Amino acid sequence: MSPHDLDDPQEVQVLQATPEMCHYCFDVIVKELVRTVNSESSQPGHPPFAQSLPSVETKCPLFVTWDIKRHSDFVLRGCIGTLSPLPLITAIGE
Repeated sequence: MSPHDLDDPQEVQVLQATPEMCHYCFDVIVKELVRTVNSESSQPGHPPFAQSLPSVETKCPLFVTWDIKRHSDFVLRGCIGTLSPLPLITAIGE
């Protein structure tokens, strides 16, 4: 049984986004936008943040919000995500 199997709440672990995950996502976006090869994100195998996961097979829901600063406050600009658990190693770059 996976530690992230939502059928058994006793087995669920809290997983929080790390700066490395955010850097990886931005690398993917930049690579897609400018079509250049980024040596770190274009390497085959697992992304750099994989070593911080409980397992390389970790699955979890993914949800990203984008806030912008207006005057002294941050306001929601947009969001996207899914509540269905996805393999984090591949889904975060999609």
